Amino acid sequence: MTIMSLDISTTSTGVAILEDNHLVLVECIAPTGNVWKRIRKITNRIEELVIQYKPQAVIAEEPEPAFVKNNIDVYRKLTIAHGDITIMLDQYKLEMQLCTASHWRKMVGIKTGRGITRAMLKPKDIEKAKELFPKFTNDIKNNDDKADAILIGYSYYLEHTAKEEREYNWE
Repeated sequence: MTIMSLDISTTSTGVAILEDNHLVLVECIAPTGNVWKRIRKITNRIEELVIQYKPQAVIAEEPEPAFVKNNIDVYRKLTIAHGDITIMLDQYKLEMQLCTASHWRKMVGIKTGRGITRAMLKPKDIEKAKELFPKFTNDIKNNDDKADAILIGYSYYLEHTAKEEREYNWE
C-alpha cells in the first residue's frame, strides 16, 4: 500500500510517501507569494506527487484552532488549504483522511497532555522520525514539518496494518 501523509500549513507543508513499510520520499513544500498563491503551489506539488506515486491512502493532520493560537484568520486559511487539496484529490478518487496530532503522536509513542507544549513536542517529533528512518536523517534535518508528515504516515501504517504483517526494519 502506498500512503501519502501531509502536515499541511499555508507556509510550509511536509509530505511523506510510504510504500508498504518503506519511506520513499520526504519533502517540505515552502512556496513564496501571497497566501492564495502559496496554497495553489502546495496543492499543485501534491498533485504532482499523487500522479507520480499513486497513493491508495492520503492522511493529514486535522486542523485545530488551538494550533494557530485560536487566530481565526489563520485557521480559516488553513482550512481553505485543506479544502483545496481535498478537491484536487477527489479528481483522483482519493479522500483525505484526518487524524488529530494527539492521536498520531500516541500511535508512535510520543507523550502529550497536560503541561506539554507544542514547542516541546517538535524536537521529540524530529527525534522520533530520525530514530524510525535513520537513512533519512539528512533529509529530515531539523524540519518538524517533514518529521510530522513521516510520523502521520507511520501512525496510519501502524493502525491499518495487522500486527503480524508489520516489519520493524524501516530502513
